[in-house]
Amino acid sequence: MRRLGIRPSRKLGQNFLTDPKFLQWLAQLINPQPAELLVEIGAGTGNLTDLLVSSAPQIIAIEYDARLASFLRTKYKNIPTITLLQADAARIDYDELTKGVPYRCVGNLPYSSSSVMIATILESANKPRSMYLMLQKEMAERLNARPACKSYGSLSVRIQSLYDIKLLRHIPPVLFWPVPKVESILVSLKLKATRPDTELYKDLSRFVRVSFSHRRKKVISNLRTVFDKPILTPIFQKLNICELARPEELTPEQYVAITRWYQQVNHEIHEVD
Repeated sequence: MRRLGIRPSRKLGQNFLTDPKFLQWLAQLINPQPAELLVEIGAGTGNLTDLLVSSAPQIIAIEYDARLASFLRTKYKNIPTITLLQADAARIDYDELTKGVPYRCVGNLPYSSSSVMIATILESANKPRSMYLMLQKEMAERLNARPACKSYGSLSVRIQSLYDIKLLRHIPPVLFWPVPKVESILVSLKLKATRPDTELYKDLSRFVRVSFSHRRKKVISNLRTVFDKPILTPIFQKLNICELARPEELTPEQYVAITRWYQQVNHEIHEVD
């Protein structure tokens, strides 16, 4: 970084993972296979990329900082298995990027924009089979939060409907440069075998956002702004969900069930029409 005349940007939330032992452990955990597709978000100076490429996977390395992207492009110009993309990971079309090819994702996500990046990935049709993400402790706990917890919210429901989540390892601030003032956690996410399809997830995402828009109100009251009123009460009764329940009291499975029943009932109504 000094040789390139680059200083970490606070605006971009740049804290580079530099500890060799942790990087080696992480590369072994990811265990890339020959020819498989990996998407690395926030490649930085290539500290992790260097360790992943030795196993000959296809790597799409995403780096937002134009200075670092230029450095990486030169660094890896003779390695055909690495594609360097200078872009904002929160604005990428991951379906277009991966062309329907199954892939895994790894990233050291900026604290300020991690939730937007994750939401963007979740909305894609071709979702990563698994992800290893380094996140601020509060964000990691939010993803893994259970009903009735203060941190349980819209993003918790959406990601848990699709992925099995594990908080793997605490990452001390001293392993980063510059040293951040917050704690970090490595999170593992594995795509569930049974999960909402793209259309179901689209409605689920909309309903969950609306449900948590007013946390103190009843779920059924919030949903009445997007549901046909005659449909909603029978759905809650059919699923044995209390009509007095608050947003944080419902499980991801219950939100998925509500959405699934809504689609079914709505489809039947349109057929009659």
